[in-house]
Amino acid sequence: MSNDIKDQLYTKVTLVISIDDRKRAESILKALIPDNVNIPQSLEMEFKLNNNNDSANIVLEFKARCNDDKSIRTLASTIDEVLEHIDVMNKVLNSKGA
Repeated sequence: MSNDIKDQLYTKVTLVISIDDRKRAESILKALIPDNVNIPQSLEMEFKLNNNNDSANIVLEFKARCNDDKSIRTLASTIDEVLEHIDVMNKVLNSKGA
């Protein structure tokens, strides 16, 4: 087995956020799209929407190379930041009565 095995290890995290209002889910997803730029090379992100009649699921997929502690911390920080943005957007939509 090669010592380079660490370079081949990845961590994949998938989060599914269920939202009762499809339009609200679409607004939140659109607000997240700018976050998917200028990310570290060791990290991949994909955001998508799965519609269920009037409700929807926002699916957030994160994949990171796990070659050191820093990459794991970067992954955790990125997930935390995206969840914070979702929370802020949800509060903004609540304040607008959307």
